[in-house]
Amino acid sequence: MKKILVIGGSSGIGKEIVEILSKDNLVISTSRNDLNETNENITHLKYNVLEDELNPDLLPEQIDGFVYCPGTINLRPFRSLKLETFRADLELNLIGAIKTLQIILPKLQQSPSSSVVFYSTVAVKTGMPFHSSVSSSKSALEGL
Repeated sequence: MKKILVIGGSSGIGKEIVEILSKDNLVISTSRNDLNETNENITHLKYNVLEDELNPDLLPEQIDGFVYCPGTINLRPFRSLKLETFRADLELNLIGAIKTLQIILPKLQQSPSSSVVFYSTVAVKTGMPFHSSVSSSKSALEGL
């Protein structure tokens, strides 16, 4: 079975990904909250990308897939967004992904066919009202 690391696997899209992938893979799911996981193919680690350092010793030697699901949705007109909002969105959407990928890259390189998935938003390509902060940080993520 492949070993897949999912960051932000406790709710929404991340939770669904964990459930689907755990049918045929071993999944290491992280979230900022402790969870009691009962599926034998799912291991949960508490990891808040904004506050914690991911301990690579808690992960398998080889990781075959990495899915980064955290995101923000600060929907406001551009004129009412503060610089701090842009910074916070960049920290979670981009810097958190970079930080985690740098930690696990050696483990991904152990796999003959590893893959990485970052979740973005359609607002990057289409331009949507009130999406300035999230679309700019997710656009940077797409550039990664």
